[in-house]
Amino acid sequence: MAKIVKLSPEGHLPIPPEILAELGFEADMELHLSIEDGKLVIQRAPTPEEWAALVENLPTEHVELDEHGHYDPKKAPEFHRWMQGDD
Repeated sequence: MAKIVKLSPEGHLPIPPEILAELGFEADMELHLSIEDGKLVIQRAPTPEEWAALVENLPTEHVELDEHGHYDPKKAPEFHRWMQGDD
């Protein structure tokens, strides 16, 4: 689906209701705006529950970094596995 819309003098961008409905966007929903390859990308912002699921498997061990931002994998094996994508 494609539509042409006109930017208001205040900088508001109207999004047609049929596009909002197709995307599942609702009033007062938080949206994440970004620019990728010169295009505006609009996505629904994660809910608190989705954020919780995203960070659920993050390591919780203490990780010491040296002055260069490096860590010792032997002292932080869970963090190292997570950094390597082996979780």
